[in-house]
Amino acid sequence: MQLNIRPARPAELEDVARLYDELNDHLAAGTNFPGWQKGVYPTLDTARAGLAEGALYLAFCGDELAGAAVLNQTQPSAYRTACWHIPASRREVLAVHTLAVHPRWMGRGVARELLEYAERLAARKGAKAIRLDTFQNNLPAIALYRSCGFALAGKVDLGYADSGRPWFFCFEKAVQADGANE
Repeated sequence: MQLNIRPARPAELEDVARLYDELNDHLAAGTNFPGWQKGVYPTLDTARAGLAEGALYLAFCGDELAGAAVLNQTQPSAYRTACWHIPASRREVLAVHTLAVHPRWMGRGVARELLEYAERLAARKGAKAIRLDTFQNNLPAIALYRSCGFALAGKVDLGYADSGRPWFFCFEKAVQADGANE
């Protein structure tokens, strides 16, 4: 499968919102590992905010939107309590948020490709580390991150205890500055 990953365009916001809604419908019908909820997170506003900062990236297979992610340098304040292994200032970190794969494309490597793209982007930006978090019960995401070489850096409270998600695991991976991630 050949994916084309690139920054989102304004005209694609509705497509991203549809991806989020269809993914949330899929999650609601089965095991909702990330704990996302349709109309709550992620939404059109999530996509709009990512686009506004130039951080929303889309993965296409042909003309079909297969996945999306927000890649920026924004780290939640709770990240200060994690046990990061890679010393890096805030601007030396690329953070991955809202990594979403359309249900039709699950299990086909789309999330892995988005993470590899994030590594290449981080290297181009001179970052030392990639950081991300996931709900502690999101077993598929945890397995994916570990298989992609991310190390567990602790557990943090991101403020979602009221929604039944009190703890999130943080992961990080060193960025190879020499282009080894290319």
